[in-house]
Amino acid sequence: LVDSAAVERLVADASGLLEEMPYWEDAAALLAWLLLRAGRPDDVLKACAAPPQGSEAAQGSGHCCEWRWWLQAQAKWQSGDLSGAQELLQEGLLKLDAHQHSKSSSSSAGSTTSSSTSTTGAASFAALLLPQRGELQSLLEQLAQQQELKADGNKQMGAKQYEAAIEAYGKALA
Repeated sequence: LVDSAAVERLVADASGLLEEMPYWEDAAALLAWLLLRAGRPDDVLKACAAPPQGSEAAQGSGHCCEWRWWLQAQAKWQSGDLSGAQELLQEGLLKLDAHQHSKSSSSSAGSTTSSSTSTTGAASFAALLLPQRGELQSLLEQLAQQQELKADGNKQMGAKQYEAAIEAYGKALA
């Protein structure tokens, strides 16, 4: 989304929807996703706060609030908090592995219900936001490289090797 006015209208519409239905996880996920696309990481972190009392997420039904860690990690990366993003991504990888393990245990026990689908079988918007394990692993590797390059740039700055520092920072941002 390029048109900032259109993005702000969508954010306002999603906010209104969430005010009307504060317990609907897909509305909360939509708002946080739009805020992320609008380049508002601080607002994303607020939107990803704990779900309201009485909501399906607060009651712990299924895996409906898994989207929160994913959007929080992206918001931290967007705001430059690489270590915070890396920590959330590592936690998310563990959650995905645990979810995959519980899903395979359920299917071997004869259950065919997926946690990313509702009782009608339609995937929720929030579930569609989640990355695949391979994508998450790749992001973690990329983030580790960025942090190494940033640390190298900081070291070069301390040694007053400004051109080398700029080169390292540039590679980290590429």
